[in-house]
Amino acid sequence: SMFELGAYDVLTAIEVIDSELKASTQVLCDKPRWLVLSKSDLMPADICEQLLSRVEQQYPHWRCFVISAHQKSGLTELCRAVCKYLDQKNSQTS
Repeated sequence: SMFELGAYDVLTAIEVIDSELKASTQVLCDKPRWLVLSKSDLMPADICEQLLSRVEQQYPHWRCFVISAHQKSGLTELCRAVCKYLDQKNSQTS
């Protein structure tokens, strides 16, 4: 899921999507969940850190990333995590 920080209540949006996934098929519920919070440059750093902390506490099994394409922050970490995940998935199916 991709949310723009500051666009609306991010935590409420995450809860809605989580509820929808839980109400859907078990196949979706069993998939790993990744949350990318974008446009972090539009919010103060301490607010971003608090939001990330709350999300990680509420959803400890999710992979969470905060990025800003404008400031080019968090992108390398996200890309590396995606590549690592894909490599692991490919090696499991080989």
